[in-house]
Amino acid sequence: MKIAVFDPQPRIGGGTQFALHTAEGFRRLGHEVQTVAFTKSGRKMKYWGAAEAQNYKSLFWHPTCPEIVAHIDDCKEVLNSFDLIFLVEPVCHPQVAAAKRDLDFPLYQYALMKTKTRWVTHLHNPQYRDNEIEAMDSMFELKNFAGFTMTRPCFNSYPFKVINAPKIVTGALPYALRPGPVCPARHCKRLGYTGRISFNKGLTYYLLAADSLPIPWTVDVWGACFTTRPPCLTFMMAEALEELLGYKIEWEIPEEDQAKAARAKIGKPYPFTATKDEAVIRYRGAYHPDLPTERFMTFSIFAALTIPSFQRTMFEYTTLENLENGAMCIASSYQQSEITSNFNVLWLNKPAPLGSHLSRNVVNDEAVQSTTDEFVQMIHYAIELIDKGHHRKMVADNRAALMKYNDPCLTAQAIIDVSKL
Repeated sequence: MKIAVFDPQPRIGGGTQFALHTAEGFRRLGHEVQTVAFTKSGRKMKYWGAAEAQNYKSLFWHPTCPEIVAHIDDCKEVLNSFDLIFLVEPVCHPQVAAAKRDLDFPLYQYALMKTKTRWVTHLHNPQYRDNEIEAMDSMFELKNFAGFTMTRPCFNSYPFKVINAPKIVTGALPYALRPGPVCPARHCKRLGYTGRISFNKGLTYYLLAADSLPIPWTVDVWGACFTTRPPCLTFMMAEALEELLGYKIEWEIPEEDQAKAARAKIGKPYPFTATKDEAVIRYRGAYHPDLPTERFMTFSIFAALTIPSFQRTMFEYTTLENLENGAMCIASSYQQSEITSNFNVLWLNKPAPLGSHLSRNVVNDEAVQSTTDEFVQMIHYAIELIDKGHHRKMVADNRAALMKYNDPCLTAQAIIDVSKL
């Protein structure tokens, strides 16, 4: 078949990663695949496929660009040329917000209304807000809607018409291992964080644990964050480290921005190094999956501590990337499932939820401190396993599990199958 992978707004995050890995799955199954997006100008957005210099921009930037970027007025002709459309997600927040301002349909919904080609989508979230469900409802009434896939069943939070639509539960995210030689397990004495800068991801536990790491272990943080409303979260993180935990901050601001350094670091995620006695925390810059492996996968331990309301019973893309690249993984037990239990990771017992970023209330919270203590113990145990060489079998086991359970062909085939139900 000729299949369109329709990603309305490529950006840093799981949705675009899902699109790219699923497209690879379709190709491996022998189908002709193109990634597609539409704009009002017919030109690509300036942040799509931009150079790495865009690291200081918002999450709406992405290093890749859809293969077809067409004017929205040409959507019917473009989409009718395909046998099947896979819409990456049913709620594209930037376009839904723009449509609300303009009292119009989101561009991607308008495009699906104009085409006769059958389309399938994927439900990513464990629950959707009322305004998101409202946006989804009218889309699922379209005659060419064929059904959806979902990573895990959470039917109680979806509207009735969605529950009764054709569906297949995939159980895991599609993930295509990078080509090339297997990355060796690293022993570089770094605890690493990748993803978005967000308390939902458990970053606060990294910061609280840093001064309990053995010398010379350090904490490395790679993460993109929103920059539309200063102060950006990296500035808030540095400020909290300095004022609450007693770290000294040294910023790395480009020469061209030095004249406005005091104001610039508030609004842009510039790298910095935080030190306190022998403890070191480094914010390295905006993370994205296309960074060269040697640049951001230079740590031995990674922790997947996303809160359960945001991520449950599965691993996110940052976790899958770290498992592939030889990091020993500490994961929240909220993520345990029939599939994730096949991975060789260390399970942290239900971390206390974080209601905000690093703050005085968080630092003084007994449940947070208890989780931090357990996290530190687990880090020391992981270091012991690394020192003894036991992590090498874990790395091999995890790569084998990735190839078995996260093969992108499984998701691609499920999408094709649901379109025929």
